[in-house]
Amino acid sequence: MTTDSGNPANSTLPWMPGHNRLLELFQNTTNSYKFFWMLGILELTAQPDTYKYTIEQVVIEMLIKAWYPHHYFHLNFGSQDMLAQQIDAIRIAEDLAEDIDERNLRARLQADGRQRVTTEAIQAFSRYVPQRFLRPWFATELQGLSESKVNAAIIQLAAQHHGQLGRAAIYRFEGPHNKAIFFDHHWLAYLRDHNRILREYTLWHLARYLQKRNPNVPALIHKLEYQPAERDQNAARKLWTPYLQAHPTTTCIYSGQSLSTFAIDHFLPWSFVVHNDIWNTIPIPKTVNSQKGNRIPQVTLHVPGFLTLQHALFHHVWTAESLRHKEAKTFQAYTNLFKMDEQHIATLPFEAFATRMREQVEPMISIARSQGFGVFG
Repeated sequence: MTTDSGNPANSTLPWMPGHNRLLELFQNTTNSYKFFWMLGILELTAQPDTYKYTIEQVVIEMLIKAWYPHHYFHLNFGSQDMLAQQIDAIRIAEDLAEDIDERNLRARLQADGRQRVTTEAIQAFSRYVPQRFLRPWFATELQGLSESKVNAAIIQLAAQHHGQLGRAAIYRFEGPHNKAIFFDHHWLAYLRDHNRILREYTLWHLARYLQKRNPNVPALIHKLEYQPAERDQNAARKLWTPYLQAHPTTTCIYSGQSLSTFAIDHFLPWSFVVHNDIWNTIPIPKTVNSQKGNRIPQVTLHVPGFLTLQHALFHHVWTAESLRHKEAKTFQAYTNLFKMDEQHIATLPFEAFATRMREQVEPMISIARSQGFGVFG
């Protein structure tokens, strides 16, 4: 792979004349909007039907891409980040659930009857994000220019160099008040041909940006996009069902209700841990599961019961040899948590078992609370 000058480069992107502008795009980024604007562009240009999009279309995709990392996974974008502040305001104004599905979220943001706050946020981003995104393409021309003149200069330069291979920006502006973007045909082909690579490249840089602002957050790389299909309860149910059949008097650790019918609860919310490991699951009534939602448990009220139930499940499966072998992959999550093999775990007295689990679980509850996860009960 070579750069524009023909020298070898350690670029992670396919080459084309001018592609080094993309390599510069996320350098020294102090706000998140560039990452999500790029993800919005990639979402739209993956469809082969047009060269032209309204700026509002791309802004809405940007908001959708930022929605789940910020609202559902509670990631911190930075104390001064305008994108996070605006989607907070939109959620309140539109009264939207943090886990609203993407199709319904898009419909609400596009709706004629959307709240004024939403329209104003879209207009605010439209006034500067599309222009500032193109800044790396015209860095030399913009040197020494006052900030008040940058947007107009970028619009002019994008039009001037449109269609010039190696010199053109990704898009130019057109229409009344420059409210639409028209993609350069070389860049559009590049975006479509390398959509997956460019998306992964953008997410990798976004992960680096967010890791600095969320240093203790687990599984951050998996929280950059909404993955509802990943919340799988089947494996946990295959262990909890025979346990409850053998222990029919077991009750819910939150409510004390019977568990004749039950749902699988992620003790630490799935949107915090982003896994389905058996050690983080417990059976609870479906109504209680709905009430708990995405909230974290209380340490003093709920952790003792959780530890007792986990200890009981571990020993039930350990002594049920056929079940243990059949569900070995699910059961292995305990060895990953305890960092010892199953035989060693089985020899631990309850207090040692509980202490090791407590040392893992309670700090994560504190981190989740500091991230903004609500407390249940």
